[in-house]
Amino acid sequence: MKVGDLDVDIDSAVKAALKRKAKSVLLQVPEGLKRHAGEMARAFERKGFSVTLIGDPCYGACDLALGTIGRVGSDSCTGYDKDILVHVGHTPIGLDGDDGVIFVEAVSSAPVGTVVQQALPLLGAKVGLVSTAQHTHMLAAATALVRKAGKKAFVGKGDKRVKYPGQVLGCNASVARSVASRVDSFLFIGTGTFHPIAVALATGKPTIAADPLSGEVQDVGPLAERILRRRHGLIAVASKAQNFGIILCTKPGQRREAEALALARKIRKTGRSARVVTANEIEPWRFKGFGFDALVSTACPRLAIDDCAKFGVPLLTRIEAEIAIGDRIWEDYQFDEIAP
Repeated sequence: MKVGDLDVDIDSAVKAALKRKAKSVLLQVPEGLKRHAGEMARAFERKGFSVTLIGDPCYGACDLALGTIGRVGSDSCTGYDKDILVHVGHTPIGLDGDDGVIFVEAVSSAPVGTVVQQALPLLGAKVGLVSTAQHTHMLAAATALVRKAGKKAFVGKGDKRVKYPGQVLGCNASVARSVASRVDSFLFIGTGTFHPIAVALATGKPTIAADPLSGEVQDVGPLAERILRRRHGLIAVASKAQNFGIILCTKPGQRREAEALALARKIRKTGRSARVVTANEIEPWRFKGFGFDALVSTACPRLAIDDCAKFGVPLLTRIEAEIAIGDRIWEDYQFDEIAP
C-alpha cells in the first residue's frame, strides 16, 4: 500500500494475522497515517476479520495498546480486548508483549543520493550514519556515497530497543553512541530535526541532517546549542523550587518507575518535597492543580525539550533535575535516553 512516499506492507500483516488464526483485529495507526486507516482496515475485512480502530494518540512503539493481546490484557487497564494488535509505522523496542503484536513498517521510497551529495562538504573525514526506521534501508547506499567521496563511514548497532543498525529513536541514540569515539561527525538521513538533535546532544559531535523529502540539508549544531541554553535557564529556575512533581507515564515503553522513585528520594534528601504523579497523556492541565514549582518527566525525553513552554513551570528531564538539586554538575549534562 502506497501512502505518499511511504510503502506500508499491509498485505504481509494480513497474512500474518491469518497465520495466527485471529478472528478480530485492533488497528493502531500514528496520527500522520490515520486518514488511511480505513483503507488499511478494509484489507483485513476482505479476509473476514472484524476490525476496530484505536482513536487514542500513538507516538511510537513505546505506546502499544498491549491490552489488545489476550495473555497481556489481564495486566492492562486499556479496556481493549481483541485477538490481535496490528501496529503501523514503528519497529518493536523489546517490550513484554511485542511478540504478540504484528508490526507494519512504513518504508520511505524517497531517494537519498542528492541530499547525501549536498551534505558531503559539511562532514568530516570520519562519518557516522544514522536514520529513522523509514530510511534505514537507504543507509547502505548513503554509506557507499560517503566512502566514494574518500571519507570513512560507520553505521553503529544499538541496544535492545533498536531493531536496525543505524536506527535512532527519539528516546534512544545508542547507535550513535556506539561509534561516537570513531567518528568526527554524523550524517542523519530523515525528516525533522529532533532525531539529529538527539544525536548531537547524546554524542557532542557535529551532526548534519539531510531530508530526502524536502531536499534540505542543515547543520543542527546551532539548534542543539540553542536548546542547551534554554535547558540551562530552566535548570537555574528549577534549582529554587521546593515542590517537585515527578511524572511517571503509564505507556508501556515510557514507564520508568524505578527512575521516578529514585529521583523522588534524591530530591527529598535535599529537604524539598517530591511527589510522583502518574498519567498516560502528559498534558499541562493534568498537573496544574497540584501546585508544583517544577516538574520532572521520566517519560519520553522529547516532552521536556519540545513542550516545556506549555507547562507554566520548568519541565525537566531526570538528568536535568539532578543538576537542579546539586546531585550532578552542568558539565556532566547528558541527553536523557530510555534504555532497555
